[in-house]
Amino acid sequence: MKNSNFLQVCFRSLLRVTALFLLLSLLTFSCSKRETQERVEEPIMTEKTKQLPETESAEPSIERSVFAGAWEGTLSAGGQDLRIQFSIVEAEGSLTGTISIPQQNVFNHPAASVTVKEQNQVELTFPDFGSVYTGTVESSDTVESSDTVESIAGVWKQGGASFKLDLKKADQQALQNMRPQDPSPPFPYEAREVTFPGGNGDFTLGGTLTVPEGSGPFPACILVSGSGQQNRDEEIFNHRPFLVIADSLTRAGIAVLRYDDRGVGSSGGNPESASTWDFSQDAAAALDFLSAQPEISSSLGVIGHSEGGLIAAILAAERKDIAWIALLASPGVTGADLLVMQSEAIMRTSKMSEQQISAAGSINRRVYDIAVSSRSDEEKYSMIHGELLKAGIPGDQAENQTLVLLSPWMVYFLAADPSDYLEQIQIPVLAMNGTKDLQVPYAENLEGIRTALEKAGNNDVTITARNGLNHLFQPADTGLVAEYALIETTFDPESLNFMRDWILDQVR
Repeated sequence: MKNSNFLQVCFRSLLRVTALFLLLSLLTFSCSKRETQERVEEPIMTEKTKQLPETESAEPSIERSVFAGAWEGTLSAGGQDLRIQFSIVEAEGSLTGTISIPQQNVFNHPAASVTVKEQNQVELTFPDFGSVYTGTVESSDTVESSDTVESIAGVWKQGGASFKLDLKKADQQALQNMRPQDPSPPFPYEAREVTFPGGNGDFTLGGTLTVPEGSGPFPACILVSGSGQQNRDEEIFNHRPFLVIADSLTRAGIAVLRYDDRGVGSSGGNPESASTWDFSQDAAAALDFLSAQPEISSSLGVIGHSEGGLIAAILAAERKDIAWIALLASPGVTGADLLVMQSEAIMRTSKMSEQQISAAGSINRRVYDIAVSSRSDEEKYSMIHGELLKAGIPGDQAENQTLVLLSPWMVYFLAADPSDYLEQIQIPVLAMNGTKDLQVPYAENLEGIRTALEKAGNNDVTITARNGLNHLFQPADTGLVAEYALIETTFDPESLNFMRDWILDQVR
């Protein structure tokens, strides 16, 4: 297959594919092991472009205030429709602005300049993207104030290409991307900022412990996030599912500890050399801290999302102080099998041809097998690099992807088999997955979990496929990542209540 389309779905942080395809990568995609990280505060650039040349401005023929406000439009390029949002503010005779691209996890990224030019134009520059937006309003002769301007006709220029981008006036509050399920104070429980030693004791993890009102002792659990470094709320596309889950459970009388992953927020440590096993030791440290709190009972549980579900299984197989686990969109097959399933599901939903899907699957299988083989690192690098070059991947991308495939996290994950741990578990287990989950396809993975627990002789198992929900348990049309930011629901309320009630049954 002499193209790199399959890279769009095969090599991104592969349990929570939320790739940050900034506009710079609309037409050419590059990937890395954990590019699903939710780094709203620091958008990831695939490359740096040269600073844009300064342009001289003629005396503006329109008042600057006309452009102030919130604006929204759709940019179509590279087979994608992206919702683009601008916020322009006037202060002391000058304009400043930001851009948000919710589908790419970009929020309130500042423009380098906002300039009103001749011909009733405004220009916003984004050197980090190598981009300029130029928009025009109707003649100033008919424009009396910003309230009378409802649209801007414009063009987004990037990398030598131009894309039409017309804007309509939008509601400023809507552009803040507040999610309706986010809980608001005052809360009927205590929320404590806490710290505790990480898995190897060389760094500190920071988190939030929410404790119900009263003296306790309270049943409690920890929340374990999926792949990619995330904060304690598992924040993604301005959704905060762990915040929503913690609020629901704590209101119901269950204490919840959620924490920032290594290298994120108030947590130290270096995630780059860590594997799923290392992250499981961080989760174990969280359990140790939780169990030592005086108002916490001995009834501890673990809720793991995606890769966090694998971690929950690891902990439950190792420890005797865990009373129950809840697996949310968790793998039930080996990592290599999961990544092949995932790429096929995403490609098929994206309307790619069966020939492309088959070719991608063959290449993926070959490089995955090489990555987990007993060959030397030098042999693995040479063989994988060669396979990617033969597939038509450009040299620099092939090199980057080879390093990704040989990273500690990827090698461990490819070989990881959840059944090794699930077959040892005798405690109650809840496994939930959405039927439109393209990252952990529900049928194969729920069946894998069911089979492994049956081999364990575990009869206290609840397995549920949640109709129409995606990997984040949002109601979805296709299940593709591009929808995540556009869906208002953070976590399907019915499924959230189902999980809460199941947990309450375990701790009563």
